[in-house]
Amino acid sequence: MLITLIFTLLLLIPFIPSIKEYLNPKDIIPLEINFYYSRNPRYFSESFKKKLKEKIKIEDIQKALEGTGTLEFNEEEVKIHHTVFIEPKTEINKILYVLGNFKSGEDVILRKEVYVKGNAYIGDNNQIRAIACEGEIHLGKNTKIIRWVDAEKDILTKEDCELGVSITSNGKIMLGKKCKFKRVYAKEISTHTIHEEDKEEKDAYIKGNIKTYDNLTIKGNIEIDGNVFGEKDIYIGENVHIKGNVFSQGKIILEDKSKIGEEGKIKSIIAKKGIYIKGRIKVYGFMMTEGEGIVN
Repeated sequence: MLITLIFTLLLLIPFIPSIKEYLNPKDIIPLEINFYYSRNPRYFSESFKKKLKEKIKIEDIQKALEGTGTLEFNEEEVKIHHTVFIEPKTEINKILYVLGNFKSGEDVILRKEVYVKGNAYIGDNNQIRAIACEGEIHLGKNTKIIRWVDAEKDILTKEDCELGVSITSNGKIMLGKKCKFKRVYAKEISTHTIHEEDKEEKDAYIKGNIKTYDNLTIKGNIEIDGNVFGEKDIYIGENVHIKGNVFSQGKIILEDKSKIGEEGKIKSIIAKKGIYIKGRIKVYGFMMTEGEGIVN
């Protein structure tokens, strides 16, 4: 009897750590991070627009348009326009408040914030401190945003844009090739349109979260219904669809036709050291990196 008891205890020794973890779990939550990002990703734009609304009244705008077209805002001069086209190679050091559409030529520098009630069409090689728009924004190639850009509708960027601290939209964002970013938020983020014929049944389905302390490579025509956590780099191959959030302490690489999240559900892809996008991708929600974000 004693020999049998000793033998049984010896068999249980390898399982003691697992039993302890089961009885007193220390790793219930895979990693300490708030994927729902409690801070409003459109905070910069909404704060700016709130201040404009509080300080600038309709009657002030009417008086300004009847006179010099300018008024004061927080000790800054604001230039009011119905609609406006900024000539090429122009530099402006005033806040712009545009009641209709805004358009700029090439090589324009806007040192202060821009607010547009219509659509904004930004020329090539522009430099803009920040822009908030109630319509769509079209950014010309090689445009540099110093701080942030936000639109109530869609944002379309051409190639080689530097997108500042934040680019956000209440609609969709399409990123051009070689664009650089830090934070991107929209109901749908894409690099190129993924046509209907690209959609196909998956070869494999995985339900549940994935966590690794090493580099992680996910390849194949597969769908993961869960979150992915990595302490090092995460490589997401072609045709991989991850329905949950993706977090990495290293880099995240997204290959052609990869997809994060699903329509109507906001998810996050966060990488400490960089996000590298290759080809056509879709992300429903939020992308953020402390390192380099780039569309190759």
